Amino acid sequence: MTEIAAAWPCEAYGPEGMAAGFWCFFSGEVTSWRDCGTEAVCHARMTGERVRVFDRLRELAAAGDDIAIAVLAKINSPAELLGGSPDVPNGIGATMPADNGRCS
Repeated sequence: MTEIAAAWPCEAYGPEGMAAGFWCFFSGEVTSWRDCGTEAVCHARMTGERVRVFDRLRELAAAGDDIAIAVLAKINSPAELLGGSPDVPNGIGATMPADNGRCS
């Protein structure tokens, strides 16, 4: 974990979340630590998480899950999940760092 020094907002929570003490989606709680050591690592990890969640929604929808079907009726790509925006290129398909972005 990295002690918070640089003030970039987590992609999942944005500036509003940062103001409320939500610094890092991957830290699991309101904390003064980040799991992501740089903004680039945050971006890569969030890209991977968006793809993972989108793929899971597609699996559930294919199995007939009504909620997943409803969500996918409103969301067209992983870029729209977890604080993303369909209007902002976010590197979908970028590779994750070999250490999965974790900092020690």
